[in-house]
Amino acid sequence: MHGLVLAHVIGHARVFADDTPLPTLAPGRGRTRDGRIWAYAADERACGGTGPPTVADVYAPNRKGIRPARHLATFRGTLQIDGYGGFREVLRGRNDGAVTLAFCWTHLRRPFHKIHAHTASPVAAEALLRIGPLDAIEWDIRSQAAEKRRAARQECSAPLVCDPRLWLDAQRGRASQGSALAAPICYGLRHWEGLCRFLGDGSLELDSNSVEREIRPIVVTRKAALFAGNEGGGET
Repeated sequence: MHGLVLAHVIGHARVFADDTPLPTLAPGRGRTRDGRIWAYAADERACGGTGPPTVADVYAPNRKGIRPARHLATFRGTLQIDGYGGFREVLRGRNDGAVTLAFCWTHLRRPFHKIHAHTASPVAAEALLRIGPLDAIEWDIRSQAAEKRRAARQECSAPLVCDPRLWLDAQRGRASQGSALAAPICYGLRHWEGLCRFLGDGSLELDSNSVEREIRPIVVTRKAALFAGNEGGGET
């Protein structure tokens, strides 16, 4: 049954992916090791889809990129992800353009929000002001058909996107290397093409929040259970 659920999810043309730790006992070592739960979700409600949202969770003993590459070996479409570099393994050896990566604006906005909340940084405040209008547009077009969403993004979002890009580029030389501000600036510039992919495809989301919400119960369970007893427990 679990294999059928995973096959159903990756049979979609748009899939969200993320992972979260699941500490797993390492027999004979007296401690845990870093097991992972990889989550793959399909949710088309935001673009007017009527199919039920579905998530498939897959346990693996580590976070190596070969894990999602194996899980998604038959996937063809757009993968919506955060900035974890291991997901690029899904593209390795697949030069036919079968898979494209779309990156998450929440992972660009969230660090600026945290910085501003803790330090009242004017740079972080300006970043939020430049990114915020995109979220407002998304709220207005939520649940509309994909083509209507694409048209609205071309008209309203596309003119706004160039502004954050130029601003991030200007800030790159001003932020100290290794500083809290440097991290989201580099994330944005490094993944800019994937961040902009939503503009041309109304079925895509601005972020990967759909799969983050599905991971939340695992995080709660992890806090209560502390760790999995073995790999079989992690798979269960």
